Amino acid sequence: GSLAWLVKQSSRPFWAVLGRLPNTTYYRNVRTYKDAQRLPGILIFRFDAALHFANKDYFCEVLAQRELRYGSGAQTLPGALTLDMVGNTDSAIPVFPLLFLVIDASSITTLDAAG
Repeated sequence: GSLAWLVKQSSRPFWAVLGRLPNTTYYRNVRTYKDAQRLPGILIFRFDAALHFANKDYFCEVLAQRELRYGSGAQTLPGALTLDMVGNTDSAIPVFPLLFLVIDASSITTLDAAG
């Protein structure tokens, strides 16, 4: 039980897309803070774990999925939900071409050669 949970958490850790809280300089998870505003054309991505050989592929997969969603140029329906690879839902927003990718690495405490 505990070992399986540890392996799962280590290989598929939590991540978040960040948005700015109105009238502040604070950026928070857009799924948790409903008033956090995503910036058009900018993807701010936070990976909440050390980056190492066991989760580097997951990091790349999730980041590529987010980049495709933000960079596709397609429009989504307001209020629609999408489901990601680990079952997280997040409200669909109009999609703008991706201009900048910002990786918030404040939660990446260690990085090995494979990461």
